[in-house]
Amino acid sequence: MISFILQVFCSVFSGLALSAAIPSSFYIFGIPSIGLIALIPLYMAICKSRSFREAFFLTSLQVLTVHLTSCWWLGNFRGFGIFALGASAIGTAFEGGCCGLFFFALLSYRTRTDRMKELAGSDHTGMIKRSIWFALCYTAWEYIKSTGSMGFPWGTIFMSSYRWKLITQVSDITGVWGITFLFSLTNAAAAEAVQLFLRKRNSEHFSSSLRQLKSLVKLPAFLFLLCLVYGTWNYLFPGNPVKHVNTVIVQQNRDPWETDESETLKVTMNLTRQALENLNDRNLEADLVLWSEGVLSHKFPGSEGFYQDYPAKESLSSFIKNTGTPFIIGGDTAIDRKKHINSNSAIFYDAKGKYSGFYSKMQLVPFAEYIPFSDNAFIKYIMDDVVQYGSDGWEPGFQHVLFKIPLKSARHEETPLNVGRESRAVIALDKNGNSDSSVTEQYKKNKAENPDAFFSFTTPICFEDSFTAVCRQLYNSGSEAFMNITNDSWSKTPVAEYQHFVVASFLAIEYRTTLVRCCNSGYSAVVLPNGKIAADLMPFTTDAMAVSVPVYLRKPTVFAVFGDYFALSAIFIIIAAVFLRALKEFISPEKLKFPASAKIKICIITENKAGISTDEAEEAESTGPQLKEEPESKKTVRRRTGKTVPSSEEKEKKSLPAKKSGRTAKKSSETAEKKTVKKSTAAVKKTSGTAKKDETASKKPAVRRTQKKTGDS
Repeated sequence: MISFILQVFCSVFSGLALSAAIPSSFYIFGIPSIGLIALIPLYMAICKSRSFREAFFLTSLQVLTVHLTSCWWLGNFRGFGIFALGASAIGTAFEGGCCGLFFFALLSYRTRTDRMKELAGSDHTGMIKRSIWFALCYTAWEYIKSTGSMGFPWGTIFMSSYRWKLITQVSDITGVWGITFLFSLTNAAAAEAVQLFLRKRNSEHFSSSLRQLKSLVKLPAFLFLLCLVYGTWNYLFPGNPVKHVNTVIVQQNRDPWETDESETLKVTMNLTRQALENLNDRNLEADLVLWSEGVLSHKFPGSEGFYQDYPAKESLSSFIKNTGTPFIIGGDTAIDRKKHINSNSAIFYDAKGKYSGFYSKMQLVPFAEYIPFSDNAFIKYIMDDVVQYGSDGWEPGFQHVLFKIPLKSARHEETPLNVGRESRAVIALDKNGNSDSSVTEQYKKNKAENPDAFFSFTTPICFEDSFTAVCRQLYNSGSEAFMNITNDSWSKTPVAEYQHFVVASFLAIEYRTTLVRCCNSGYSAVVLPNGKIAADLMPFTTDAMAVSVPVYLRKPTVFAVFGDYFALSAIFIIIAAVFLRALKEFISPEKLKFPASAKIKICIITENKAGISTDEAEEAESTGPQLKEEPESKKTVRRRTGKTVPSSEEKEKKSLPAKKSGRTAKKSSETAEKKTVKKSTAAVKKTSGTAKKDETASKKPAVRRTQKKTGDS
């Protein structure tokens, strides 16, 4: 009971430590060093588990602790946050418990012999196997937790690594899952070290285990070194931008659920004017204006005419037309009016104040923007009538949209002659030696579109900036940068703002592109491809900034090409290993050939140092059909056990060379017969004479037997 209480304490303590490692009220960007040790108590608790049920409970408890202590701000959601917090906590805890089951699966396959071998130092791979297996399981767990329609990538260990920019640069190869694997592997190695020093028994076994531990520690140390070398190069030399986009980012700090739309538009327009004036003072022209998610409450495209007259003092369309700049504004779209299907969208206005299209959010927040399984009549009844929380939410978008705008600073630049040209060409003269004027014109002026005069971007909405399934598709559509719009004002706390930013910031590193975040209440920022912050606005401040956003040469990274291959590989390895082990247990030769009921006792007669014979019995499983029946004269009878086994002397006799003198062979045979038949209950009598070793015993030193005088027998 005391042991189980200690395991529970370890699980809870691990959850509290991980919550302290990720961004919190005390350290807004987290503490990476705590992230390297936060999972040690959890690892030790699962290793001490005695059943799958216990492992499931302990892991679920740790995950539940992390969720409640780090994402407590979910309780502020729209006056019904307890449901959002509670439902997400239960679902997350269940998923975490399943991770514990897979980790415990490796421990459950270890037999007592395996444990004794490891303690004795004869097994030099136990620590390494457990540590790598734990890292794989934890990586798979965080991936499953962070993806899919129920995904919620908060409370993850990779969030704690944000401040170590040299380590996080590896994200463009493995995604954040490489960081998760590295940190969880380090935790496992540290936990093995703690367990070793707690259970040390004697110097010989301890030194052997210590050598194994040193081999284990070298693995995460080597991986950290590789990440440092790779990260140093990419952080210090991110490359040079190929163009700049003058962008106005507005943080109006107005909760759309609590503030009237007219007041929100008034504040947002004033902030935009100030930022545009700031650009004019620097002799720059704005290329794009970003307003956050949820600014407009009337649904498009039907509301296009409405905003031509609203607000009354200066309509939205007139305001945009006067700025002469394209706008991205958060609003709603009625996808299907008849079926009342709406979506959360980024509304696009051109420089003349005309509605030009939209992109709808594809990754919705579960229990906030939609209710899972709300199509089910029973769930709909529970949510609408019992809980009284509307089950009718937004529908996910249906299309990945790439926006493209002209850059005012490059509108007068000529298109380079090498743009859009084929790799081979022919410049031919006619029979009179004259050139073709139409061909020659192509080598004077390129009429193709100048790519440097345009900017292509995508707009992941809210926490879509944390999901590979969405952002990878947006990037591969041709996006040169991500322009994210977000509304986190409902959280009422800066902790939620910083946590969202930290999760989203890895997006810039993964695709080596610029990330611009325009948030209702923060944390609005411009993140460079190496993860460095170029400009920002503090959370819950009413402000705007005009930034010349750098755009870098678009080179698809390993992660952009292959996606979440690292995490998927971990899942495949886990499933394959468990399946093969189960298959091996099912078709093992021992179970096919050796029934548990068929046992014999083999008695081996040995000599101790004093020359007194002793017998050692060991049980072995065997099957009837494998034991061939032999004449009774060729069996050794043990009255004590009632079992029969062939004598060792008889085996030796068969191995003797055929060419022996008849007299010597006969004597050896008689001596062997007298020694093999004994009563098991009789005590061994001391002999007065000196025993002579049999000639065959010298040729078979592995079999020892007691030589006795044969007079009395």
